[in-house]
Formats: sequence, structure tokens, C-alpha cells
Amino acid sequence: MDLPPLTVAAHVMLGHFALRDWTPYELAREMRRNICFFFPRAQSQVYSEPPRLAARGLLVAREEVTGRRRRTVYSITPEGRAALAAWLAAPPAKGPELEAEPIARVMFGPFGCDDDLRQAVASVHASGRRLCETAHRICAEYQAGRAPFQTHIRHRALLHDFLTSFGILMEEWAVRSAARIDAWERENPGEQTEAARRLIAASTAPWRRADLPASAVAAARRGAEAGALSPSRRRRPPARGTRT
Repeated sequence: MDLPPLTVAAHVMLGHFALRDWTPYELAREMRRNICFFFPRAQSQVYSEPPRLAARGLLVAREEVTGRRRRTVYSITPEGRAALAAWLAAPPAKGPELEAEPIARVMFGPFGCDDDLRQAVASVHASGRRLCETAHRICAEYQAGRAPFQTHIRHRALLHDFLTSFGILMEEWAVRSAARIDAWERENPGEQTEAARRLIAASTAPWRRADLPASAVAAARRGAEAGALSPSRRRRPPARGTRT
């Protein structure tokens, strides 16, 4: 009987075990630093997925005893590394998608009251603030040379840039939106409509087409047209992360 294909969450889990060995508890704690902000589905499976991956031979489990406590530690196998490399070489099945309940509430704001809308905006602000505070703490670790995976700094910097930018976007949007909602109380319907038109125009105006460098375009084309490159032809990263 053929096994079902691995999910993205399973591959994300394999990626973490490629970094080092983990207990599920340790991995859950690590995921609160990054994965929870852009792929929370993987975090929700941190206790259930490792046994499934071990059953497929992609992880191996061992029991350790610390004092009177017994814990299960998982390590990635060569087959697990091969599965991870194959996933990384293949084009992503789909691009980023935003799922945000507070933004859905904004869309249907006309059917509630302004305080309902303020509550949704405040939730976005809190999420942005939490992400930015986490980013600042992690920034200090990398600048001091003591981040858990300091040797991966060039890749983690790209992730940090994306997540920090998203956190700033959420926080600043919430501040602007809360001010706009307050302004409705001082405006008549015509003024509200005109202000809304200006906001739509102003939020669209900064966008300018930004093209990728030729190297990225070529890599995407090769993945889409010719399939993923064989993992054996790709330069391998270090076997596991080094903590400093």
C-alpha cells in the first residue's frame, strides 16, 4: 500500500530535525520563535507528526532518562534528509496566503458597530507588536553572536526581514485604521466617502513593479519547466546547525 505524500507541515518538521535532535517539547518551544508567525499548522502538529515520520523511517526515536524523567528524542535519518532535499528542490505548490480573522471582520464591519471594528483592529495591532518584539529580541541574539543557529545567519536574515516587515505593516496599519475610525465620528457621509477614496489611492500609489534578479527568475523557470534538480547535484548545507 502506497503511503500518502508528505504534507508541507511534515517537511517543515523534517527541516527542524535537520538542524538538530529535538524532543517534541523542545521543538514546540523553538517554533515559538519563528514558525508560529508564518506556518502555525506545523506548530500544531509538533507532538503528533514526529511519531508518524519515525514510522516512515524519516526519523528515529530514542529514549533518554534525565533524573527520574523519561523523554523521547527524535533524530533525522538519511532518508529523512533525502525527503527534505527533494521538497526544497521542487517548486512551491502555491505562494503565500493570508488567513486573518480580524481582517475578515473588517470586511463585514458594516454589519456591526464601530467598537466591533476597533476590537478587530486592536487584535491586528497586538499581533504586529508581538511579532516586532520577538524580532527585536532575536535581532539582539544574532548581533551578539549567540542565536541558537548563528551559523545559518545569512538564511535567517531573509526570514527576519520578511517577518519584521510584516509585523511593522500590521502595527502601522492598525494605528492608521484606528485613527480613521475615530475620524468617522467627526465627518458627514460625504466626507467619509471622500476620505475613503483618498485612502485607497494613497495605499496603492507606493507600489512599483519590482522585478527579481535574473538568477531567481532562471531558478524558478528551471523548477517549473524541467522539474526539481536532483539533490545530488545541489550543494549540501552542513549536516546540522551549530549552537554558539
